[in-house]
Amino acid sequence: MQVELNYGRSKLRVELPDSLRITVLRKPPMPVVPNPAAAVQKALQEPVGTKSLAQWARAARSAAIAVCDITRPVPNNLFLRPLIEILLQAGIPARA
Repeated sequence: MQVELNYGRSKLRVELPDSLRITVLRKPPMPVVPNPAAAVQKALQEPVGTKSLAQWARAARSAAIAVCDITRPVPNNLFLRPLIEILLQAGIPARA
C-alpha cells in the first residue's frame, strides 16, 4: 500500500506492506478566526487561567522570546509585534 505524507512543503510517498492495518488520523476542521490580530491581542491581555503578559512583565527585568524557524508554519508576524509592545510598555528595556 502506498501512503502519501506531508513532508515539509512537499509530499513523501511511502510504500507499506499490505498486511499492515493503516488508519489515517485527521484533525477536525477549526473555525476561522475573523480577526486574527484582535484575537492575539485579546489572548495576550486576557489569557485563560493566568495573569496577563503585562502583569508578568511588570515584575521582570528582562524577557526572552522564542520563535519557530522558517520550517514551521507559525504566523510570527501576527503575534511578535504585539508581544514586544506589551513587554516594552511594561518596562522591560529594549536592550538588557
